Amino acid sequence: FAHSMGNSSSPFLLPTLLLLLQNKSYPESSVPPAAYKMMESPTGPSSSTNHTVSHYELRPGEIAAASMVLGALWLVSVFGNSLVCLVIHRSRRTQSTTNYFVVSMACADLLSSVASVPFVLLQFTWGRWMLGNVMCKLVRYIQYLTPGVQIYVLLSISIDRFYTIIYPLSFKVSRGNAKKMILASWLLDALFAVPAFFFYGSNTDNHCNFFLPTSWQGALYGIIHLLLVFVIPSILIILFY
Repeated sequence: FAHSMGNSSSPFLLPTLLLLLQNKSYPESSVPPAAYKMMESPTGPSSSTNHTVSHYELRPGEIAAASMVLGALWLVSVFGNSLVCLVIHRSRRTQSTTNYFVVSMACADLLSSVASVPFVLLQFTWGRWMLGNVMCKLVRYIQYLTPGVQIYVLLSISIDRFYTIIYPLSFKVSRGNAKKMILASWLLDALFAVPAFFFYGSNTDNHCNFFLPTSWQGALYGIIHLLLVFVIPSILIILFY
């Protein structure tokens, strides 16, 4: 904490001393007060800035409330998206190019629900990450992958609508072209999300970081990912519509 202050101004000195005195007032063998614990990030002390992550201890009521909300969202997502995929698969009348895109978005939602939400709920319940370094990287990768897939599929839908309405006789997005656009959406964002494997991980304190490290690499990736996966596709969607 003191290292992260560096040569900062004096107004931060008093809170720092109070925090140190509060920590000294509790023996090492006793249970810490119900405030928060400070844990090092996975980048370790060798990183350019020795930053820490606040670890808040949730009360049983807060854990129960978070579990109920996440559980309800998980059930709605799994049931609703599974129903969408089933209806479009079973009914030939609904197998249009636009609904192919809808199925792809539903699959991305299902992937996020199955491979992300249960593990976040487990982390809430146990108060720490229990599944190791590889699962931490995989869950964070999926959390980066699925939103990007959805926005690129939305871009594909806007392109399909544009050519269907503006050039109805000269050009039409066929089912084959729709499948290629969906595949390109998944592959592109799968490539954009690869750096998440390097930025995230579980450290020795059983903690899986939620945020990018505070380094120039993390900031650069965050900016590039924001531009490629949100800002530029959103501008294109607006222009096509």
